[in-house]
Amino acid sequence: MSAAFNVSNWSAWGPSLETCQKWMSSQDISETLKKNDDVPDVKDLPMMLRRRLSRLGRMVMRVTHDLDAVESIPMVFSSRYGESAQTVKMLRSLSQKEPLSPANFSMSVHNGLAGLFSITSKNIQPHTAVSAGPASFCNALLEAGTMLQLNPETPVLLVHYDEPLPDFYEGFCDETVKPMAMALVIQQSDSEQISYSVSKADGNGNKEDAALNFMDGFLKKKRNWFWSDGRTQWNFQHVK
Repeated sequence: MSAAFNVSNWSAWGPSLETCQKWMSSQDISETLKKNDDVPDVKDLPMMLRRRLSRLGRMVMRVTHDLDAVESIPMVFSSRYGESAQTVKMLRSLSQKEPLSPANFSMSVHNGLAGLFSITSKNIQPHTAVSAGPASFCNALLEAGTMLQLNPETPVLLVHYDEPLPDFYEGFCDETVKPMAMALVIQQSDSEQISYSVSKADGNGNKEDAALNFMDGFLKKKRNWFWSDGRTQWNFQHVK
């Protein structure tokens, strides 16, 4: 499979990379992102919304609300680990025989943030939530690209977000996962595009996060680059 698209707008946030300018000027995005407790400023969002958001949720709402004209386009949300911290809270409540929090449960499901954003933005277009291990972002890109091919006149909002697993899951966390959120508006265009194709991998996977690998290639305007999970390889190319 192969396709091409143009990134017409984007936003991203992560600890030490709080602005798009910092993302563009970073020499090594993955190394710059820090594992700390920094949280984006969401004071411009309604208080009732802020009260429901975890740190990850605040990152997602920050990058999506920083974009314009995303109220009427289909959406693809993706995350490898999702709201794992919310799940841990519920597991601890169960272990202590405490009642579960409906708010924690509603935000623990994988499409929780997609649903919440669709409500706050009044976006009634369809949305999809993708989780596919280390290849979550790449499969979300395939989903968004397929939607774009079916309706070339309609842009698609692609939102990817993640953070390391809580200490509760020590030993299971992929160290390449960094706390971050990014939102891309992709569309068909005759201007500079990014093309991608999918092929069988040689068994050796990239030792970096797929979304950060894409952002590095996109922001540095690399001519060619790729990401692989060892089974499937995604090949990217800037096309003028």
